[in-house]
Amino acid sequence: MSRCSFLAHRIPGPKGYVRSVFSHARGPAEVHYYPPRSGKLPKDVLIFVPGNPGLVDYYIPFLLKLQSNIPPHFALLALSHIGHSPSLAHPPIPLNLNEQIEAKVEFVRLLQAQLNEARRAEETEARPVRLGFIGHSVGSEIIVQTMRHLERSDRDVKNVSGSAAVSDTNFDITASFLLFPTVSHIAETPNGRSLRPIFNPPLIQLLPLLCIIIQPLIWALRTVLSILPSSMSFPGLGSIYVPNATTLSFLSSPQTVKSVLHLARSEMSTIKAPDLNWYRQQRKRIWSYWGEPDGWVGTQGDVVKKVLRGGNGEGERVEEGHEEHAEQSGQVIDCVDNIPHAFCLAHSDAIADKVAGWISNAFGDRS
Repeated sequence: MSRCSFLAHRIPGPKGYVRSVFSHARGPAEVHYYPPRSGKLPKDVLIFVPGNPGLVDYYIPFLLKLQSNIPPHFALLALSHIGHSPSLAHPPIPLNLNEQIEAKVEFVRLLQAQLNEARRAEETEARPVRLGFIGHSVGSEIIVQTMRHLERSDRDVKNVSGSAAVSDTNFDITASFLLFPTVSHIAETPNGRSLRPIFNPPLIQLLPLLCIIIQPLIWALRTVLSILPSSMSFPGLGSIYVPNATTLSFLSSPQTVKSVLHLARSEMSTIKAPDLNWYRQQRKRIWSYWGEPDGWVGTQGDVVKKVLRGGNGEGERVEEGHEEHAEQSGQVIDCVDNIPHAFCLAHSDAIADKVAGWISNAFGDRS
């Protein structure tokens, strides 16, 4: 169980999780493991994929709250993007979006194999571990593509074997939860258009150098942060982290900034027209939460929302016979609470409570 050694932990560490590292051929990725509260091997697993920057530290309050709300047989995993953790080695060349997806696919396959092996060793029940994905922002696109890769490989194995019996060694992907999803034409969103210069020469080369120049300021802010309360309240803004320790850590690493900028540039060129047929086929196991408004989604996400609600695509009405299901499923949710895209900075508890309810509905009460 060397590459998933965190599975041996039955209780969380002093911070509420077990920190580990996933070693991929392209570089290491930080893993936070929240063991089941039952103290046993997990029967179901939720894998969280962050946005960009892909530092899981941003989401610790959200993940801690979520783990306290879900059934005790669930394990929760958060996987950072390669090159986005300041404390880990950085790849010589920053990874693009497809390479980050490749790493997530490898992680899930490895987790599957090692968890099934551990469960067999303990002679637990034979049913496959049910899997749920949670993605924020571009993490939603990453898990959509990860699901597609896993489904294709599963079909290939079944076609070669000529039997569906091999599926009992695979994860049952029960549901995916997309939070503020950037899954369509991200370069054409309001933020994509306005920030485009940052992700192209010369700024994409200059900004990491700027981080070197402002290091004294960053260290001064980190010193101030160490003597201030972890959160402060401001009229009209609510509770926010000021300044944010994770952001200061991120800015103190020019290599991390370089990785974040290159991933963003790759998102702009890669995330184009979504495969609406795939969303149509998968909509019963996709739960999505959309900001209103959301500068990283804009009107580009509307076509995906229509399909998930039962429509065929842009400019088309909900299919006849699906209107009631679309209204009552509750799986496409428009935010009415004025929660921003970067919910993890100040609204972790609110989103965790919502996601916990969706998980309960998607997985049912079966343990």
